[in-house]
Amino acid sequence: MVIWLRDSAFRVRDEAGRPYSDVMSDVTAARGFGRTPQTIEELMDAWDVSRMPTDQVPTEIYGDLTTGDGTVREAGQEPWPIHATVIAPVAEQLLTDGREASLEPVAMCTCLDRPCAEYRFSIEGDEGGIPYRSDVRWLVHAPFVLLREVQDSKHPDLSVRTEVVELAEGIVTDADLHP
Repeated sequence: MVIWLRDSAFRVRDEAGRPYSDVMSDVTAARGFGRTPQTIEELMDAWDVSRMPTDQVPTEIYGDLTTGDGTVREAGQEPWPIHATVIAPVAEQLLTDGREASLEPVAMCTCLDRPCAEYRFSIEGDEGGIPYRSDVRWLVHAPFVLLREVQDSKHPDLSVRTEVVELAEGIVTDADLHP
């Protein structure tokens, strides 16, 4: 996934060409793991998708929070309009949005040659009547979350790691932000 940000405008390209609903659920799911398969059929579908060639047509998401204009172009489909605030969480997954202000750093480190504060916290809730706790580790070079790890407290094998592999600031152009 590639994310471009500049002021209130953004663009997200999902290189795997996943449907918009999958991309959105990955960043809005309450437990912090994205949308996890709930049935054997969904597990089989996820397995099939993981074995697909990587040269898929990307899904593109564009938005500007100032104007409210947004566009989604799912892989190989015609683009359709959507309000930018609805799709903003996909681009904002890279940002702390000030959430680290209520946390105490547990360590300082370096990531992508930038000084980072390490934060640890938990997400607790109830899913289908079953309580859960997800333990989260962030490496933050404000305002960016450069590394996010989430692990289920009872089932350590259930985990996800999201990592920024390149951060190039100050180079986003108008052409990068418009369909």
